[in-house]
Amino acid sequence: MGIDNSNADKFILGYQSLPGGGFDYLTLTTGGNVGVKNNAPSLDLSVGGTGGIEMPSGTTGQRVSSVLPSIRYNSTVQGIEVTSPQGVWTRLTSHATPTGTVGTGAGTGGSISFDGAANDIFGTFTIGTGTSPAAGATVCTITFNQSFAAGSRVAVSLEALNDSSVSNAGKYRVDSITNASFKVVTIAGQSLPASTASVLQLQYKITN
Repeated sequence: MGIDNSNADKFILGYQSLPGGGFDYLTLTTGGNVGVKNNAPSLDLSVGGTGGIEMPSGTTGQRVSSVLPSIRYNSTVQGIEVTSPQGVWTRLTSHATPTGTVGTGAGTGGSISFDGAANDIFGTFTIGTGTSPAAGATVCTITFNQSFAAGSRVAVSLEALNDSSVSNAGKYRVDSITNASFKVVTIAGQSLPASTASVLQLQYKITN
């Protein structure tokens, strides 16, 4: 432990078992950068290793009022969340995939499937239309795996990812957003073509 004059005067906490051997656990540069298992931190805080970083964890009710940007794991909704300087908490991650059911807007034999990375915050899903998709009707209802806290503000954005969804983007919209689900519906007088597959990407921003 001490100042290493041979290494840019860094303050280093570590151990040395043999000449030329050892390990630096904590490094503080003269510029104020801190390295944990990293003896050359180029940013304010740099963590090496392959394990992980433990962060504060607690329920929604255990949140603290913060005027500084903060990050924590919310054990109530099982996800990471951050807060703005205004004290608004925004959920960043979720633990499971939402579910979906198709309606008459997808036609008889319609289908919905999610990709393996989809979760309650972000996802890609595919709508397959069957025969006779209805105009001005619900294409699908997507339900979050875990409802967000009462009073949560849920914003849903929809992006077309394949030719079919691009060509039909003007025919559907997001509707009936709640803290538990939302719908994708076709607008009045418009229906999706039968027997097509539309790949759509959804992003859900939740603040409470």
